Amino acid sequence: MDAQGSHDEDLDSDGQIDATISVTSRQTHHEGAHPGDDLEVTTVEEVDLDGDGHADLVATTVTTYLDLDGDGEIDEIHETTTTRTDVDGDGVVDIVDIVATTSRDLHHDGHFEVVDQWEATGVDLDGDGTIDADEIVVDHVSAHTHEDPPEADPEP
Repeated sequence: MDAQGSHDEDLDSDGQIDATISVTSRQTHHEGAHPGDDLEVTTVEEVDLDGDGHADLVATTVTTYLDLDGDGEIDEIHETTTTRTDVDGDGVVDIVDIVATTSRDLHHDGHFEVVDQWEATGVDLDGDGTIDADEIVVDHVSAHTHEDPPEADPEP
């Protein structure tokens, strides 16, 4: 089952729409929702920073909730956010930032901890409308974590 929703926001109360937020979710199993199916949620936020009616910042987040062992409980979450920003309002993206995170329920208690994270940021420093390889910085954060084994079901 797919679901969609959207709403607009007037952030500065001037009567003009400054932000539009859209959310779409879908089950990755096309025959309907079943225990063990994964869920993907996409959120798109568009913000008009300079009031000209065009989105200057667009952030897209895709979050996937994974049931790795098919028991109906979420075990892992993958989230990727891509943010594109037009700083000077000329219609050309000046900054792109991508953050990819993996979180896991390490202790099987419903609380998720970040176990891996990548971030790449590109900035068009020379203003040529292109983010070149030497204008990109990549950072990898990998948390060292200890995962508890799942508790075994008591024998009957």
